[in-house]
Amino acid sequence: NPQAIILSEYIGGEGDYSGFAKPELGMELTTAMYQQGADIVYAAAGGSVLGAIEAAKNENQLIITTGSDQRWIAPGVVVTSRTKNMDIAVYDLIVQLLAGDLKTELIQFDYRSNGVGFAPLSKELVPDDVMKEFETVKNDLSTGKINIELECQP
Repeated sequence: NPQAIILSEYIGGEGDYSGFAKPELGMELTTAMYQQGADIVYAAAGGSVLGAIEAAKNENQLIITTGSDQRWIAPGVVVTSRTKNMDIAVYDLIVQLLAGDLKTELIQFDYRSNGVGFAPLSKELVPDDVMKEFETVKNDLSTGKINIELECQP
């Protein structure tokens, strides 16, 4: 949607990790975003996401969460979750350690390496044409047709 406006709110400041445990603030910020016209909210704030999910339920709006598949918490509003595939990272590090190849360096796991992913889209909430487009984008990410440049600082 070329006319889409992206709203963003942060539940904590730089170096302030308390935002991961403030569900009341998660609910407040998410409610405000829906009231500003947000069609969907992407919430990534640990335990504070529970408040964001509650806001989505209260406002009867859609939400995308992060960390693990959280569709079970509120199937009527959680469309999908961006997953952190920690099992892949731990396995890969153990393989490197056992092979004597583990180095002290920044190791980045991304979508192509299966370090992050997506829970399946909720078929009840997502139209078929969007499902097809989403699968195309996921495939293009996997094959490198779409490349995401990340700037990471160790």
